[in-house]
Amino acid sequence: MTTHVFPPAAHATFRQRLVEAGLLTGTFLKAPVPIVTEWLGAIGYDFTVIDQEHGAFGREATDLALLAARASGIAALVRTPTDGAEHILSALDGGAAGILVPHVQSAEQARAIVAAARYRSGRGFALSTRAAGYGQVPAREHVEQADSQTAVIVQIEDLQGLEHADAIASVDGIDAIFIGRGDLSNALGVASPNDPLVLQASARIGAAAKRHGKALSAFIANPAEAPALAQFGVSAFLLGTDQALLQQGAQLAARGLREVLKGELS
Repeated sequence: MTTHVFPPAAHATFRQRLVEAGLLTGTFLKAPVPIVTEWLGAIGYDFTVIDQEHGAFGREATDLALLAARASGIAALVRTPTDGAEHILSALDGGAAGILVPHVQSAEQARAIVAAARYRSGRGFALSTRAAGYGQVPAREHVEQADSQTAVIVQIEDLQGLEHADAIASVDGIDAIFIGRGDLSNALGVASPNDPLVLQASARIGAAAKRHGKALSAFIANPAEAPALAQFGVSAFLLGTDQALLQQGAQLAARGLREVLKGELS
């Protein structure tokens, strides 16, 4: 039987690398500009997350970002809105390596997400999509390939989700839990994601993930936050956002210019 080399290696291996809990470095995409995705691939990030929840990504902008990700060899996930299987379907048809779903609060909700993401659980089927090589991949091969390679990550970031963390982590088909420290900070009434109460919540989520063999992911604003989260089992880190990286780089460059020219110009 002919082997169809589709999709690219970064996409095809992402789920396996995630569940094996090796170090993965990614960032959130907020700006719907495909060239930014290309830059991240060229720099050597393992993955990126196209943010439909808080970024300016509609379906067309998401599709272009997914195209750029495949062209530049970086695995791209899509953070879809909390509700709506149609958002999951369009992201995966467009060729996403997986999905990240926010505000998951129950095992029932987690099971519905798995059903929307995997063909053998209920995902809508089509061969005319980028994910299926625009008809180049035989139906059975595409189904097996998609179900084995699609990463499903759910965010626990509310008090109800925290309460049901063990039940959510127990759901078959969930590959990883994302610890939503920002929303947890707000829910717990504290000002910082590094507050002891948030760290305790993170440890609780981490313990639930470990019990059920799920990987862990989290957002960090800077690398200094990583060691504490790694102790809980986090291995897939989202370091900042495209906006933050641009701002930080611009600030450093401007500061450096002023420093080297100090005293030279008046």
